[in-house]
Amino acid sequence: MKRPKLPIAGERMLSPTRSEDPAAPELTGRYIITFRDGASDEGRRRLEAAGFIVASADDADEGVLREEHASGADVLIFPRVNMALLSGEPEQYERVRAVDADNDPNSPILTIAPETVVYGATDRPRLQSPRSGMTAYLRGYSDGVNQLTNSLLGEDLLPAHAASIFADRVLEFDESRITWGLQITRVINSRFTGRGIRLAVLDSGIDLNHRDFRGRIDPRNAVSFVPDSNVEDRLGHGTHCAGIACGPVRPAQGPRYGVAPDVGIHIAKVLNDGGFGAQAWITAGIDWAMKSGCQVVSVSIEEPAFSGVPFNPFYENAGRQALQNGVLVVAAAGNHSDRRNRPARPVAAPANSPSIIAVGSVGETRQVSNFSNGGVNPNGGEVNFVAPGESIHSSFRSDSYFRNSGTSQATPFVVGIAALFAEADPSARGQRLVTLLQQVALHIGAPAVDAGAGLVQAPT
Repeated sequence: MKRPKLPIAGERMLSPTRSEDPAAPELTGRYIITFRDGASDEGRRRLEAAGFIVASADDADEGVLREEHASGADVLIFPRVNMALLSGEPEQYERVRAVDADNDPNSPILTIAPETVVYGATDRPRLQSPRSGMTAYLRGYSDGVNQLTNSLLGEDLLPAHAASIFADRVLEFDESRITWGLQITRVINSRFTGRGIRLAVLDSGIDLNHRDFRGRIDPRNAVSFVPDSNVEDRLGHGTHCAGIACGPVRPAQGPRYGVAPDVGIHIAKVLNDGGFGAQAWITAGIDWAMKSGCQVVSVSIEEPAFSGVPFNPFYENAGRQALQNGVLVVAAAGNHSDRRNRPARPVAAPANSPSIIAVGSVGETRQVSNFSNGGVNPNGGEVNFVAPGESIHSSFRSDSYFRNSGTSQATPFVVGIAALFAEADPSARGQRLVTLLQQVALHIGAPAVDAGAGLVQAPT
């Protein structure tokens, strides 16, 4: 009997499982195996001894997980992050459980859990299923435009003193040459540009033909982990976030908007054209970024977290393996809050993992954004830094530009500035970069639960 293909792109992914519990995550029908630190080789040996057919992500062509590479495999291992993806046949789960016998203290398997669907961190909670993901995603952009328009008109999306806030913005920030985000983070005062540093953006891909990126990205450094899809960004979210992290000093049009214009740009498409993805695609992206020698990784992706619920060991394992190997993973805190009406929601996954940096959002007045999630949960659920996340101008799909809001936009500011620190101090990698960011962060008068160490600042 022919072995089924490992469903990197299968009907299960296109039709995720929805629980009756509205708070429950959507499932892909597959499973994520987490190995103990340094135990992936032993895990592979045990799985193979139990009759599993195991393949490695390193067998993929330039890191792209094409269906044919998984043909005949039950398990796909990501060696650098100590994890594996198990196909979704029910009996497979029970077979792995048998390998991971509870009475074996030396088992290389730490956890096995259902794989869930992930989303881009837009500025509104996603209420639609992935089948309507394009509509929800575009609504996020529409909401960003509406928020800006309503603030100009003095309408009620901002606090009662919105008019005075907007007046202060006009007086304080002239964006004719440089965006307000680069001014408030002191990027404009930095002599560093990220030269010699490799920066990865894990998102919805990139518009390779955008006039501000044309010729700047080695095709070998732009890959898609979304099956049956190239790296082209048909949403604009990935191009927008990449622009904030590493847009050019002199854009073809408008003000400078990129933090680290001279980094080596690496793009991993891990969200499909509907704006959603799978945990294995994120794992593949982090594993590939490590293999590619990247020092900093941007992940503007979120899964909602809930009060009192601990972090997912799957994400923590990936973040810890990266950090221990000198790679800093930075993720969006999430945008599910409505701070004017109720307490902040917990920092989303994967940002709520102890080894992954969580980034919240602030506006031009340095106030924490209404939508930005907070440090409700301990042990990884804290906000580490805040960065500009309201009305952020950057590159967009179809060779255009756009303003958007969200912790998605705040995250690449931190990633870009971390790249500047990595250039300034060649010995600063991993946790050392976090320490440097903490030392210069600007306290904004908000409690640490909302702002962490403060507003990220560039090295001078």
